[in-house]
Amino acid sequence: TAALTLALFRQGAFDTANVIGGCAAVVPTSIGVWIGQKSRNAMSPEMFRRIFLVGLLCIGLHMARGLLYGRSMSLPPFKVTICGIPELPQHCAGGVSHVLSIIDTHEPRPSALDSYSGIEHELIRFDDVVAEYPGFEACTPAHIEKVLAFGERVHARPDGHVLVHCHAGVSRSTASMSLILAQALPDRPAAAILDEVLRIRPQTWPNLRIL
Repeated sequence: TAALTLALFRQGAFDTANVIGGCAAVVPTSIGVWIGQKSRNAMSPEMFRRIFLVGLLCIGLHMARGLLYGRSMSLPPFKVTICGIPELPQHCAGGVSHVLSIIDTHEPRPSALDSYSGIEHELIRFDDVVAEYPGFEACTPAHIEKVLAFGERVHARPDGHVLVHCHAGVSRSTASMSLILAQALPDRPAAAILDEVLRIRPQTWPNLRIL
């Protein structure tokens, strides 16, 4: 819990709206716990066990349905890579055709990009925050427009290989790739898009302001 709290704080998640929303969510959560305890005391252990197992079965069937539905949908026609700046040298020989760099406002252009030849490169600068803070530049609609314009150019080359990176390949890059995939696959549900990003980049923690 402490590690999660620290991570959320570093991501700038503790703005006024999120704090108020989180505190407000405690009320229905507490009510749900109270109802659960009352229900548990009102029935026999065997009946509670049956209801519990049926509930787990329903959840499992729902997850399986979503997984099968996601697999039945077409994947993007282009190859996708998400990484951080330290990993850029690993992909320069991977046939990358498009690179989207999202880095901090005052961060220099990664020198590893010099090893990528013949690519279409888009460099966008904003900081990894989810709200406006003094000394930081948060993502704006103008930045999103640039990401989507880049995505349109990627779609124009179905055999391409798009690489999106930020500083660590965890937050801004994964959120931006989610937008690009959603743009390429408009009939695919948001959950399936995020599942695909998570499959590509298991350490995904998308920047909520971008989403």
